[in-house]
Amino acid sequence: MRRVLALSLTAACGSPSSEPHLEPEHDCAAPDASPEPTAAGHPTDGWRWQRRGALLSDDLLYGDGANIAYAEGAIAPTLVDTGAGLHLLFLRKQGSETTLWASTSPDAATWSAPAPVTGLEADGTSYPSLVHDDDGFRLWYGSGSIAWATSDDGLSFTPLDTVLRAGDAEFDSLSLLYPHALATESGVRLYYTGFDGARYAIGEADCNPEATACTGAGPLLEHDPDGWDNTSVGMPEVVESAGETHLWYGGYDTEIADPGPWRVGKLVDGERLLSLPLTESGDEAFSTRDPAVVPWDGGWLMVYVGMGDDGRYRLMSATSDVCSR
Repeated sequence: MRRVLALSLTAACGSPSSEPHLEPEHDCAAPDASPEPTAAGHPTDGWRWQRRGALLSDDLLYGDGANIAYAEGAIAPTLVDTGAGLHLLFLRKQGSETTLWASTSPDAATWSAPAPVTGLEADGTSYPSLVHDDDGFRLWYGSGSIAWATSDDGLSFTPLDTVLRAGDAEFDSLSLLYPHALATESGVRLYYTGFDGARYAIGEADCNPEATACTGAGPLLEHDPDGWDNTSVGMPEVVESAGETHLWYGGYDTEIADPGPWRVGKLVDGERLLSLPLTESGDEAFSTRDPAVVPWDGGWLMVYVGMGDDGRYRLMSATSDVCSR
């Protein structure tokens, strides 16, 4: 676990997404000081996440009569608060085809019918990470290497440079995927998942303001052989709010089964805490993964992916009343 306790991120360049969109309607509070562990004894984050169910209906996602097979569905959400509402991008996986879609919401409760994202090559839609600021939208994406693109409306993008490729470091020697971009005063801090052919780990790099190059790529977090993330970690989601830096991620566990489940967790003072344990049945019985988190309504909103006991991926949401400011 390298440099985990020294995340030194600056505030996000005045982005509207750095503050909740609406004034808080509910009381907020600190995380629970001594939260109950899971039934398996794993530590939890104490953020009182309330699961809100599926974000988008199958009819809205696929149309009437769509046949969604095992290991297909909606994955890899990325979410920003534009100041006028929420803007969501996600991948729709059906058969060998993966396409990028967008949906918006004024209130985190009602969502528009998804619209296809345009302007990117078919092989450039993997694993998006969206940033919004006064200049519009910026998108980091890729699998194998990481590139970026810009957009005025969050729907039609203009691709620009590849900024990061698989490096000489052991942890990301084969591939890079699941980027997460965070705007800083000096440019962009880019978090990503590195793959060495056997395991996933989380890395980080610094990109210049023009996002023409990223340097200093290295490992940030690796699996804990004795923990609930005993095989791999990935899918980093880093958010700054009220002077604090929060890191959520996915941890892969083969203690339960192999192949095993991913579960969403949070790194707190070097401790790996579960945010979304599996449910006994239903849409999150096999995996929770791909967290996308924003401050919202004085608390927090997480959009993530659940894999159900039917083997399908679905976009899910959860809220926390932990104070975001």
